[in-house]
Amino acid sequence: MNRKDKRCVIVAAGSLYGRKIAVSEGDFVIAADAGYKYCENQNIRYDLLVGDFDSAEKPDFAGEIVVLPQKKDVTDSWQAIEEGVKRGFCEFHIYGGSGSRADHTLANIQSAVYQAERGRRVFIYCEKMIITAISIGCITIENPIYNCASEETREEQPHLGVFCYRGRAEGVNIIGTQYELNNGVLVDNFPLGAANLFRQDSEKVEISVKSGTILVCWQDIL
Repeated sequence: MNRKDKRCVIVAAGSLYGRKIAVSEGDFVIAADAGYKYCENQNIRYDLLVGDFDSAEKPDFAGEIVVLPQKKDVTDSWQAIEEGVKRGFCEFHIYGGSGSRADHTLANIQSAVYQAERGRRVFIYCEKMIITAISIGCITIENPIYNCASEETREEQPHLGVFCYRGRAEGVNIIGTQYELNNGVLVDNFPLGAANLFRQDSEKVEISVKSGTILVCWQDIL
């Protein structure tokens, strides 16, 4: 089965921030450790369970389970992504991938970078923000307030940030925001790309980088 165009949804044990886990027909769902509880609470069937079960008891699950040792060099979320990669997926959506454990949040960002540099894409759903990494590529983000019926939502003008992950990122283009960038350079020790805004008259934002790796985070409307 060709899964390169399919989505893999990973539900980890961090915070959902009140989000509903978005699962579409054909998605492959992986519960990472105690993330299975979120799936059960939202009546979502998961296809694979991965974890060392240090934060929750292993459930009575009839499907496939990958049991990890508690002493290991990777996080449960990292291994969940790798299990998806083994099955041919290239697009990953992580819920519960951030929260009170900043080390796990940073670990998931590093996982997103690792996959981006290998031609795959990871989206991390945080509190009112989505984070992803891009390496020599581009992304198009739909403007959450374009043609929005709610005047209050339109006036919110969501934020967006673009940051260099390491060293230099060259040939950076940001189109459709209040502060645009054309063939610019971002560096990893100066936050030039912070606090940008979606323009109300722009249907979408297009971001690209020709050399290097960038992190992109944007505010979504829950």
